Amino acid sequence: MALSVNVSDEPLTPAGRLFLQPEMKTIIHCALGVKHHMDRDAIKSTIKNSFMVKHPRFCSLLVRDKNGFEHWRRTEIDIDRHIILVDETAATNGGDDVDKIVNDYIADLSSSSPLGCDKPLWEIHMMMKQKCAIFRIHHALGDGISLMSMLLAICRKAEDPAAVPTLAIGGRRDWSGEKGKDWRGALMGVLKMVLFNLVFCLNFVLRCLCVRDRKTVISGGDGVELWPRKVATARFWIEDMKMVKQAVANARAKAMIDRKKQTLEAQFSYRVGDLAMSWLGPKIASLLNYRILCNTTFTISNVVGPKEEITLAGNPITFIRANTSSLPQAVAMHMVSYAGRAEMQIVVAKDIIPDPEFLAKCFQDSLLEMKEAAIASI
Repeated sequence: MALSVNVSDEPLTPAGRLFLQPEMKTIIHCALGVKHHMDRDAIKSTIKNSFMVKHPRFCSLLVRDKNGFEHWRRTEIDIDRHIILVDETAATNGGDDVDKIVNDYIADLSSSSPLGCDKPLWEIHMMMKQKCAIFRIHHALGDGISLMSMLLAICRKAEDPAAVPTLAIGGRRDWSGEKGKDWRGALMGVLKMVLFNLVFCLNFVLRCLCVRDRKTVISGGDGVELWPRKVATARFWIEDMKMVKQAVANARAKAMIDRKKQTLEAQFSYRVGDLAMSWLGPKIASLLNYRILCNTTFTISNVVGPKEEITLAGNPITFIRANTSSLPQAVAMHMVSYAGRAEMQIVVAKDIIPDPEFLAKCFQDSLLEMKEAAIASI
């Protein structure tokens, strides 16, 4: 039983309360593969002495007061309750294929293993034979970027064992070309911003209420988050992506993102969520968010990882992969970059998409074909 410490309880953020609702309970899985055999004691000592377990969210219990409001209550960490050795005999369905064994284990975790509230909401599952550590962290503790930063705090640079790795920071937009515009160009820019604001904000509201993607064979829906999952991995080289991006300067996805950058959709959606949480409560806000997921076909996200190679307890890390627990969509894709590579976890409802490995291969082959076409056009 965890022991509480003498620190006042802290209320959860609106986002934290949202991710604790039954429809939106979300756990982030981050798999770290290592080069050599894992030393459990060394990893335990590294984590125990890291900033991660000193962070208030990682050493707090989730409690509810008499009115049902959630709070964080500080507690003492028992590291042995958070590090779990995976039963090797129960995780061998993939034969000698390490990736399949790890992905199958993560798929099982994604649909059938909630985190208990009798300890802080995180665990580390160690697959000794597969040389892989799987961090399970409740989304209420933070978003992808903050949790990636927290994860890197327990790692070190391979070339400098005393240095903590850092995340790459994107460059600022060059506004020099904007300054030369005349009043007509400035007016057109304002009109475009207003138009895009109306379009994207209206689309957000309609997605919450009634508008949904066209029904297809890969559509999910209400209750699909409870279905069994399968996981596959697609691997890419960052340089290949850059080559294709340079060859296709006005790619459709880039154009869409550029339009979104000219709007206040992010601020609008945040304000709508905040108002829904404040006025209507977390249950209604959760329902609205759940409807957006039910009304769309898939989710795709990405998190920037370290550019340089890093180590965990002195053991070189070979890959970083991330995904979340089940959503009502039939397919969700989560990409993480690391040391010149990017790996995308494809999580599917296996009764709808039985062969995600084929989908992963299609993604990989498509990038290679686009790369070849880009080389031929030079």
